[in-house]
Amino acid sequence: MVTGASDDDPSGIGTYAMAGTSFGYATLRTAWLTIPLVASIQFTCTKIGMVSGHGIAGVLRDHYPRALLSTIVEALMVANTLNAGTDILASPQGLISSFWSHSGPSSFPSASPL
Repeated sequence: MVTGASDDDPSGIGTYAMAGTSFGYATLRTAWLTIPLVASIQFTCTKIGMVSGHGIAGVLRDHYPRALLSTIVEALMVANTLNAGTDILASPQGLISSFWSHSGPSSFPSASPL
């Protein structure tokens, strides 16, 4: 949930680029909901770190049973591994999308890799 709400990684950018090419501006109306969610997640994590002097795992370790912490950390490791995989896959896809449109190769690419 937090990774999906942060919106600043290559897989998120790749997802939005593909959605943008498919739907155009039709999904722009969701920005009024997603931007406050992104800001609130970032603000909450910052405040937890400022007040406690620890990260989320440190706060969980201090206030919850070790089994719960282990489960959450393992789930986070799986989510981060999957997210890294989508980042690796999204980067070349963005390059391909910048040179190839639905009508065929673009003579004026929107982004140059060099």
